[in-house]
Amino acid sequence: TKERILLYLLNYVSKSLDDYISPKDITQDGIGEAVGIGRNNVPREMKYLIKDGFVFSKKARVNGFKNKRTVYGLTSKGIEKATKVKNKIRDIYIHVTDFSGDSHYIQLKDFPKKFGIDMISAALFVNRDRTLDLMDLIGRGTSNVHMIDVDIKIRSFYGRAEEMAKIKKWFKSEKKVLVLTGISGSGKSMLVNKFVKDYLKNRNLIWIQTEEWLSATDIVLRLAHFLSKVGKPKLEKYLKSAWMGFEKDMRWENIYAILKRDLKNEVLIFDNLENAKDEVRQLITRLVSMVDNTREYRLILIGTDVSRVIPANKMVFMEELTLGELKLSEALEFLRDNGVDAVTANEIIKNYGATPLVLELVAKNGSNKVLRRYLVENVISSLSEEERKALEMASVFRHTVSPNFLLLHDVDYITIYKLINKNLLKETNDEALILQKMVKEFIYKHMPPSKKREYHRLAARYLEEEGYSLKAVYHHIKAGDIPIANRLLVENYKRYLFKGKIEEIRQLTMEILNTYDLSVSDHEWFLYGILGDTYELTGEYEMAIENFQKAADLAKPRDLDFFAEAIVNLANLYARRGEYQTAFKELEKSMQHIIQIKDLGTISKARYAMGILSLYLGDLDRAEDEFNESLKISEKALEYEVLGLGYQGMGILYRHLKDYSMALESFNKAKNYFEVIGDKRSMAKVLGNMGLVHYDLGTQGSEKDIDTAESYFSNALVMFQEIGDKWNTLLSKRN
Repeated sequence: TKERILLYLLNYVSKSLDDYISPKDITQDGIGEAVGIGRNNVPREMKYLIKDGFVFSKKARVNGFKNKRTVYGLTSKGIEKATKVKNKIRDIYIHVTDFSGDSHYIQLKDFPKKFGIDMISAALFVNRDRTLDLMDLIGRGTSNVHMIDVDIKIRSFYGRAEEMAKIKKWFKSEKKVLVLTGISGSGKSMLVNKFVKDYLKNRNLIWIQTEEWLSATDIVLRLAHFLSKVGKPKLEKYLKSAWMGFEKDMRWENIYAILKRDLKNEVLIFDNLENAKDEVRQLITRLVSMVDNTREYRLILIGTDVSRVIPANKMVFMEELTLGELKLSEALEFLRDNGVDAVTANEIIKNYGATPLVLELVAKNGSNKVLRRYLVENVISSLSEEERKALEMASVFRHTVSPNFLLLHDVDYITIYKLINKNLLKETNDEALILQKMVKEFIYKHMPPSKKREYHRLAARYLEEEGYSLKAVYHHIKAGDIPIANRLLVENYKRYLFKGKIEEIRQLTMEILNTYDLSVSDHEWFLYGILGDTYELTGEYEMAIENFQKAADLAKPRDLDFFAEAIVNLANLYARRGEYQTAFKELEKSMQHIIQIKDLGTISKARYAMGILSLYLGDLDRAEDEFNESLKISEKALEYEVLGLGYQGMGILYRHLKDYSMALESFNKAKNYFEVIGDKRSMAKVLGNMGLVHYDLGTQGSEKDIDTAESYFSNALVMFQEIGDKWNTLLSKRN
């Protein structure tokens, strides 16, 4: 056990425990899970390892915990000992059962090349008889995570035995991508849901329902959150750092590089692919391109149309399954179990076929004497007034509807469960209800406009009270309450920007702008500013500039605070494209207006931006004035972000003036402020700047300062690598 702990901690010797938040992996809980011993046994083992001088412990901030926790690391003696253990086991032969069930007899040192799993991770899970089943390795050490958009309860499941057997066979094969197609109502999602619940309990899995408003960025945010929950936070950290930094620059190649490195044995499911935007299909294509023979990373793609997503060179990894009607025997069994006699059952199948949804609706509603195209009309006409009201109210919701909403508006439990039993409403595992798409579209399409507005207004009020502001905005728009929708969006959109809602925010904003409601013109600049923010985050700088410019033009005569914010954003965007002269002119001509506003934080940022641009353009005197003013204003504002920027600007200035002691003092203060708000990208930039100061001192003959500079550059390099910032990683290596 002690050797396993030493081996495990060897993975963390490159991480500093002094200044940054530590991972849970090196706490007692993390170590116990990783090496397969109970948490209560960890302190005893650690006591001996510390006594022998192999391990040290300290209190540190740990990601996910409020209070400091005890974390462990290897001493230099421990590193030496762990390395000896690692070298000792390299040549050991073990029996390995791979993901397909085939056996191999190989040396531990060949694991990375053969299976894409590092040697130490494999060694930690080898049994005493020197055997290892790779399926046992998956999910051990962490609890398995299932993130499913709409998790439907399975009340009854008929047939599909042959199809289920094919999916199980696919899952054990070398083919890593399953494409499941079929007409609407053929039971594709239900079949995969059944497979997930019965056979994927021990796999980390995310199931995403693609919708027409979902962008590639929205999906990446969900993947980042999912990977963070399974102990792989690199993507989430990169996105946060990319958007919190001064440049706010998200690079897709960095994202794909992180995903390719981190996707090892997760299962990704994309449903409703017929609704996917082209950019989402392109993202899925990149995800498919990451499958290979060395990992157990898999994808399931579901939809009536799953085209244009499989690269030609990955066809060898694809299995395709098309769902049609149930077999006659399966369809008859289903109808008999629902109280339909044999003669009537055969008549239903003859008239309507054996698609699962059609059978359920006909069997449970008794509508077996009409043609298929009139099925929905006949089903709905057989409902009571209370049942129709419940379905009409449910039809205005985009996803699921809460039973509480229906109960609050005089729909009783008896009516709700009648509709569930008729299979018109389905229960999800989080106690919500989902209305079958075909029925939903028909009901909503045929509802009078006045009733639609009434139900949307009720939905908006309910969701607003429950704290779902963005969903409430959608319903207020549909209800025609544009002023309320406008206010809600402006007040709440920022807290949704980094939660996978970028495209939805953009669409709602455009929908409000396109209503031509007179109330919109009173705050139109806010809406263009929101669009600018969304385009900036997705890296569409031309569109961001266009919208911030509109926002600035509209705000200038009526809202100087917002005008100033828009101009600072414009300057940052021009600078990011290397157009420093344009950025400087854009900002300078507006400074006379900016300095009149009340928001000190925005003024400070504007001064800082002017200082940076002045340095780029070689005007040191102007830079000095702007940085001094930025710091002075930030101290009045008392906001950590602008205080950090203010002191960073002063540090940059003092370095140019060769006042190295004041530069270091300013950079240290900036670092402390950025650390408080968790802005790692800015922290790393400050560390790099501190390294440059020590390098300058070192060129004057101080060997100690050269060593210190190297240490700062190394720490900055590690942080930039962790967040996936390739450009600043390159600069750190150059330094």
